[in-house]
This record gives sequence, structure tokens and C-alpha cells, in this order.
Amino acid sequence: MRSAKGWLAELFWQNVRLFFIYLSILVAGVATIIKYWSPVKEFGIAIRDIVFPILHDGLLLIIASSFIFLSLVFVSMQRSLRRLIRKHLVFCVWILALSTFSFILIWNWPSLVWASSIVRENIPDEKQLEIASAVLRNIGLVFVATISFPVVVWRGFVSQQDHLHARYQKGADMLASGNRATRYAGVHALQTLYREHATVYYIQVIESLCAFVRYPEKSHGDSGDNQESQKKAGTAKTESVARCTPDVETAIVTIGKRNSKQVALEKQKKRWRLNLDGVNLKHASLPYANLCHVHLVRADLSNARLDHVNFLSAMLAFADMTEANLVSANLSDARMFQTKLNHGWINYANLSGARLYRAELRNVLLMHADLLEANLGRADISGTYLCNADLSGARLDDAILSGADLSGADMAYVTGLTQAELDKTNAEFGAPPNLLGAVCARKNKLLEWDSPGRKRREVAEARKAKKGGQRGKSKP
Repeated sequence: MRSAKGWLAELFWQNVRLFFIYLSILVAGVATIIKYWSPVKEFGIAIRDIVFPILHDGLLLIIASSFIFLSLVFVSMQRSLRRLIRKHLVFCVWILALSTFSFILIWNWPSLVWASSIVRENIPDEKQLEIASAVLRNIGLVFVATISFPVVVWRGFVSQQDHLHARYQKGADMLASGNRATRYAGVHALQTLYREHATVYYIQVIESLCAFVRYPEKSHGDSGDNQESQKKAGTAKTESVARCTPDVETAIVTIGKRNSKQVALEKQKKRWRLNLDGVNLKHASLPYANLCHVHLVRADLSNARLDHVNFLSAMLAFADMTEANLVSANLSDARMFQTKLNHGWINYANLSGARLYRAELRNVLLMHADLLEANLGRADISGTYLCNADLSGARLDDAILSGADLSGADMAYVTGLTQAELDKTNAEFGAPPNLLGAVCARKNKLLEWDSPGRKRREVAEARKAKKGGQRGKSKP
């Protein structure tokens, strides 16, 4: 991203180039007048005295206008003034053009009066009327051009807005088509529109795509290829709910390509959220998608590929993420109340500060995951692999950890965990979890890995295994 200093430097050099262009045009015009206009040849000394003051005034005017333009650009960098100028753009252009014309006329009026007096003294009477009419005609043309220029700018601005609105309407209509290829084209058309004109159409396009993802059956009905896919499956209702359709997946991939500037635009609009509640994204492939601050309440993300996805501060309450691939995903500060994550892959994921109250995490791979200060109150973590995971400062009030593998896990200063629940967990020999500062929630004592309860459980399991082996041998 370019800095404001670099942008101003570029504008300055652009104005320097414009200055030399204006100067060359002025010099060429003066040379042409002196060469081809006969009165100038006859009265070279007088014309020289006229031209040089005008050149001097013109140079001063160009330099002054360049500095005024740079100051206006600097002022327009302020957000409030920029909005005001954008709102009254035509009026500002008209005032600027009229002021420039008036300034040029007033600045050079003495030179023009002096030039006209010299011309009247040295030019015959029959040519004075022709020269005066030509001068008046040129002044009138310049005045008309000054007045009409803002009108032309306004008309161009209005036509551009109409064209952009037509593009948006066309893309929205394509999303409601019964043909899947047309819906694909509609998604890409809207994506191109909001990338080119993000400040105007980004929010509108994202809202349209979110509505299409939430209600795909209402957007294009049950016609065309949707009916054919349902007939091939044999059960229309079951097939439509079974997995995410390709056109919906394309739309959600488009939404997931947000950048930091577009997320900032979302934050500027108060009480607005990217609403994807209840969407069906089963078996969807969304690697590296940016879904931060997204609402996915009761969404179906089961069997989805969500590796490296950014779910920062996302609302995932009651979502179904069973058997989802969340390897290296960013779920920090995510709200995951009663979220189903059973049998999922969440290795190396960032779950720091996540609220996993009453979440289901049975038989999940959470190896090397970051669960720093996560809230796992009443969560079901039975049979989960937490090898080398960081659980320091986590809340485990009434959590179920039976059968969980805590080999090498960092559980320093965890709260809410009882000694009886810790005794139900497992770890590899020589790699117990770090229980520094961890206190039992009931007895107010430091938690111990090699506690008497664990030893009794291990002895009971060994006896049970021994009895099972003897029974197996006694059978013929």
C-alpha cells in the first residue's frame, strides 16, 4: 500500500508535467501569432511588450493553480471533507471552472486593455470591427465552455452510475436463473463489480450473495439441472439437503476472498453483519477463506474442508462441523456454543479465547492446537487427542475428559478441572501433561498426574484385561 507521502509526490510530478505542457502550448501559440499575423509583424515591438507580460502572468497563474490543486488534494484526504466534496462534486467543479475563468480574465484585463489600445492606434478602421468581433466571439466560446464543462462531467457521472446499476441488476437476475452455468456467471459478474467499485457496491453484492447462499432453492426454484440431480438421486428432498451445491460453493468462495479493506468497510456500517445463518455447506471446499466476523449459527459444515480458514470472532453457535478439516484454522475468539466438532481434524488450529461452552469434541484430533484461555465449560472432550496442545489458562468447568490423550499438553493454571476427571485421561509414558499451578475445583489442592486414583484405575484395568484374556483361552 502506498503512503500518503508517496501519493502526494506522484501528484506533484504530474502537475509539473502539466505545467510544462501548458508552457509549451502557450509558447507555440505566441510564436504562431508572431509568425503568421501581419499586424504583429508590423508592430513587433508593441506585441513584444504585450506578450511578455501575458507570459509572465500565465506562468504565475499555472504555478499558483498547481499549489492550489495540491492543497485541495491534501484537504480532500480528510474523510469528512472528502465526503462533502464527493457529494457536491458537480457544484465544486463548476465553481472551480468559473473562478478560474474569472481569475484569468481579471488578471490579464490591464494587458488586454493596453493591447487593444495599441491595436486601435496601428490598425486601420476597417479591420478593427472584424478584430473586435473575433475577440468577443472567442471570449463567448470560452465562457460557454466553462459553463458547459460541469454539465458534461455530471452527465458522464450519471451515465456511469446507470451503467453500474444495470450491471448489478443483471448479476442479481442471473443468480435467480434456473441454469447452473448462468448462476456461475452471475456470481463472477457480481464479484468483478464489487472489486472494481468496492466503496459503492461491496455491501450490496455481499448481501445478495449471502441471500443466495442461505436460500438457494428460493433463488432459482426447482427447475433445470436441480430437478435432474434430484431425479438421479431418487430422493429429492434428501439430495437437496445432503451436500452443498457447486454454485453455492462458488458463491461462498467469492465471499471468502474478502481482504482487509473490505472488512473495514463492513465495520464502518453500523449494525451490519455478514449473515450466513443456517447455510448448507456440507462437503464444501473452502481452504484459506476469510470468514472473520461471520455469523454461521446452525450452519451445516460437516465433512467440509476448512483448513487455514480465518474464523476470527465468528459466530458458530449450534453449528455442525462433524468430521470437518480445520487444520491450521484460526478460530480465536470464536463463539462456538454447543457446536459439534466430533471426529474432526483440528491439528495446529488457533482456538485461543474461543468459547466452546457445551461443545462436542469427541474423538477429535487437537494435536499442537492453541487453546490458550479457551472456555471449555461442560464440553465433551472424551477420546480427544490433545498431544502437545496448549491449554494453559483454559476453563474446564464440568468438562468431560474421559479417555482423552494429554501427552505433552500444557495445562498450566487451568481452572474448573477435578482430580477425578483428570484421572480418567491418558498420556504416553514419560510425557505427562504440564499441570503447573492447576488446582482441583472441588478439593482446592494442586492436581497430580500420578495420583492414587489413577493408580487404582490402572490396576483395575489391568485386572479386567487379564480376566478377559483368561476367558478367551478357556473357550474351545
